[in-house]
Amino acid sequence: MANLSQAQSNTNDLLQKLPAIQANVCVASKETQNQYEEKVSALIRELESQIRALKKQSKPDEAQGKSQAEQLLKQQGLSQEEIAKMKSKKMTKEEKLAMVNQMMQQNANMSMAEINNMKNMGKEGKQAYAEGYTAEAQATTQANAKNNKTTEGNTNNSDFVSQRSALYKNLADQRQEVLLKYEQVDKNVEGLKLIAKMNTLRARIKQLVGGGGEGGWNPKDKKEYDAAEAELKQLKKDYCQLMSPLYFNALQSHLANLKSTYDDYQKLDDLTGKIDNMIVTVGATGKGGNIEYLDWVKNYLSHLNDSFKYTPAEQ
Repeated sequence: MANLSQAQSNTNDLLQKLPAIQANVCVASKETQNQYEEKVSALIRELESQIRALKKQSKPDEAQGKSQAEQLLKQQGLSQEEIAKMKSKKMTKEEKLAMVNQMMQQNANMSMAEINNMKNMGKEGKQAYAEGYTAEAQATTQANAKNNKTTEGNTNNSDFVSQRSALYKNLADQRQEVLLKYEQVDKNVEGLKLIAKMNTLRARIKQLVGGGGEGGWNPKDKKEYDAAEAELKQLKKDYCQLMSPLYFNALQSHLANLKSTYDDYQKLDDLTGKIDNMIVTVGATGKGGNIEYLDWVKNYLSHLNDSFKYTPAEQ
């Protein structure tokens, strides 16, 4: 997977490094299963290493960040004396709350009291409040849009935030749709019926073993035991033949989504970087899109690693 990190700039190269979805899992040998799962697990470990590296790389310069933060505090209406007091870490809890309250009232029209009141609201109340507050914030943003021009033509700060928010929601909705397919596999009605039958047989086999065993069987119980074991073995095969193709289809949907959304995740990464630099210009583009995408690839690999989950244990 060392090549996977080099292939990250191209979706086709990246996804071609992933193992093919395993076919015929119901008849695969235990050795084949172990080799496949070890290969996928190695890729997951490498992806986790890449994600950690990207997160470290995306961290802004601390000294520059502090300097920019001080400028932001001035823009929020704090005096140099107040900023110095904050930096000295000698403020009491009450003073900090008062200062935060002042900043929020000036810039967000929400006080700490309002925030505390929300803690006691029910789910519907919080949703209604949030919708009202969001509408107010959007109106304020639109009113100030003319003062937020960037160097890129007529695009303003709120445009970048709106674009990123819409794109992130769209990608999140697609991810949820894919994950729902996996959930639906395990909720398959016929599959649940087979599980119930197998559990009933296992319970009966346990009873028979408890009353018999080597040297202690009576002919009737031994005959029933053998028949139950044979039926259970066949039910396991039937279960695998039913469930594995359904799981295969869910994996295919996931892989198709990885291919179709790659460019959107790159756009998300670009927008994140622009927003990060508008808030605090630290000279480093945010890696949010790349991290999100690799996390999504990792999720796919985790499900790929479960390809044999419906395979009979004796295989």
